[in-house]
Amino acid sequence: MIFDEQGRLLKLIRMTLVQFIRVTYGSTINRQVRRYIVGLFQEECIVKYLIMLRDAFWPKNPPIERQTRIEEDRNERRQQAKRQLLSNIPGISQNRVFYTETFDFFSRNMFFNIWFG
Repeated sequence: MIFDEQGRLLKLIRMTLVQFIRVTYGSTINRQVRRYIVGLFQEECIVKYLIMLRDAFWPKNPPIERQTRIEEDRNERRQQAKRQLLSNIPGISQNRVFYTETFDFFSRNMFFNIWFG
């Protein structure tokens, strides 16, 4: 009985939505979807998509080359980051060794060196 009333309600909602789309757009949903898809694949749109793709993968400005850092600079930056980290963690006095070892592990990690090396 409850499910029967829900079915009627869903049918009423669906019919109302279909009528709203017909009144708003002047045609059926299928026709509107077809028009939209045809519009997406027009020649002008495809050219625009290809230009956007080209500019995204091959920008006009060449990428800036990174400066290679010498090992002394890397170690100095690591020590600065370590001091800053240890000074900003509350309750560090109990677990100072743990945080120091964790920082050393991640600072020697390949991914850390790629991003911050």
